Amino acid sequence: MKIGISACLVDYPYRYNAEDVSLESLKLLGREFELVPFCPEVSANLGVPREPIRFVKRNGGVYLLRTSDARPLYGRIKRAVLNFLKANPELRAFILKSKSPSCGIASAKVYKNLHSEEYYGRTWGILPKLLKGRNILIVEERYLLKERNYREFKEILQVLKGFYSEKSLSIFHRRFCRKLRELSPYWEKELRKSTDSPSFYKKVLLMLLSRRLNKLYP
Repeated sequence: MKIGISACLVDYPYRYNAEDVSLESLKLLGREFELVPFCPEVSANLGVPREPIRFVKRNGGVYLLRTSDARPLYGRIKRAVLNFLKANPELRAFILKSKSPSCGIASAKVYKNLHSEEYYGRTWGILPKLLKGRNILIVEERYLLKERNYREFKEILQVLKGFYSEKSLSIFHRRFCRKLRELSPYWEKELRKSTDSPSFYKKVLLMLLSRRLNKLYP
């Protein structure tokens, strides 16, 4: 099963300052799943090292700008992300770098101007925003640093892997009924009655897994 991951988290020094922020625990996931590293900014040919980019509020809107020259880069990075997603339609989950303007899940700062450290709030990075509605589970790496959360995430991935690899929903449900019951006794019962309805089953299963994933957040 393919899992997307921010490239800087697995041995690619792709941060704007080339800093190494890789995590050994995430690299180990590659033993059980196919990791697909991706960096929106490098894919948009911004290079390493590069001038940092940030969301800035101005003229009533929020813009993604390069700090050195105020050049707008949202469209350029968005195209790189869409090309990547088109080339990788089998992604089932994505681990994202927190606080990044490209990858942060509602954690990228919206600054008052290009050079001030004051900020208004936080927003979604380009990549997770474009992952919405694609049936791809998303999580930031910072919530997987705790051993308990990491184990829970691996269990979620195993359920997901079983769902996409097992041709029979009945067999899948029998294999994972205990975990599904743990997620929701009510919905486990409903899913058990719906193994002949793949679209409904998939919708509910992803909802349950997303809900459980969200509980990892403080």
